[in-house]
Amino acid sequence: MKVEVKGIGPIDDAELEFTDSVVIVGPNSSGKSTFSSIFYFLVDPFFINISPILGSRLSQLRIGALDLKDEVEVDIRELVQLNEDRIVDTLKTNIEMIIDRRAILEGFEISSEKFRLSLASRNVEVKGPGKLKLRVEYTKGDSSTFSISYGDVVKASGNEDRVREELVSYAISRYFQLEDWIPTIFLSTERISFAQLLPLINYAVFSPAHPSPLKPLALDPLRYTITGEYNVFGHRVVFQNFPHEEIRVFKDGKDVGNWVASGVYQFSFVKAYLSYPWIKGLVVEEPEINLHVDAQIEAASEIARSSKKMFITTHSEWIAMVLAYLMKDRVKVYEIVNGKTEERKINEDGWLESLVTISPVERKALEDMIRKVFQ
Repeated sequence: MKVEVKGIGPIDDAELEFTDSVVIVGPNSSGKSTFSSIFYFLVDPFFINISPILGSRLSQLRIGALDLKDEVEVDIRELVQLNEDRIVDTLKTNIEMIIDRRAILEGFEISSEKFRLSLASRNVEVKGPGKLKLRVEYTKGDSSTFSISYGDVVKASGNEDRVREELVSYAISRYFQLEDWIPTIFLSTERISFAQLLPLINYAVFSPAHPSPLKPLALDPLRYTITGEYNVFGHRVVFQNFPHEEIRVFKDGKDVGNWVASGVYQFSFVKAYLSYPWIKGLVVEEPEINLHVDAQIEAASEIARSSKKMFITTHSEWIAMVLAYLMKDRVKVYEIVNGKTEERKINEDGWLESLVTISPVERKALEDMIRKVFQ
């Protein structure tokens, strides 16, 4: 997979190429959160699988020729050309729902393996074959209404023109997705607020006039209900119908209530969603938050054992080096330097090429400790 991002926030010109997982290393205000948010957008640009985020749906489209037969081959490239202005506006609206519009610069451009979007030229380029096959079961009915449901087979009835328009909207949205990553969940640096500020979050979500959160994607995990018990750094963390009920944490058999280390809370959500069977991908900001070095190594080991696809941002040399050491061929590591991404190679023994942020003396100490822990 290749991802390109230009002209947004601190990111000048960045490019990633990876298969299953990637780690982005960088200092504060280097663009890590911007990059992770943009990648999350690229997974599902029209938000058709992100129900709580009310993305701007494609509508009022020019349809072209489309027969509602058993197997429909939709020409995505032709439809995008017919509706380019509408698609550009819709994508721009959806980006602005998760990233402050003031961060979007004049030369903003993003690209995935499915499409390239340039706001400056108001252009959308379709990549790949440009066609999508759908199985359709259509039944004529009342011409004043229509219904449609999506699955392995698209089932539709009613007004033929309205069904065609919905089918075209769905087909374009599906084609633009990174299907191997759906569903993906975004775990922001603010994830501790789920445990400590749950009443406020419930108010923000369910109030008819809720305030907009500083980072909208902080609320993304609330899309899923979690029930389960997890061992997190010697604590038993119990999710019982979360987010509808609070999290309970036990140490040595005792309920510790609010007297629990914030690092335990922070990583509990990473551990829970790593175990969540339906989730294919995780975007995790700074898994090392509030963790001692020993706990950072343990956290990286937990992540490395997972088979899920992961997009991870970090300040921690420990996280980057341990993931490189344990995952080797399954992960790529990039460092953000002056608004650009630079790949840091991993050798055949799992040692990561030097990071700009690590001095040679510090790196030697890190390598010695990692070797001692894992060998």
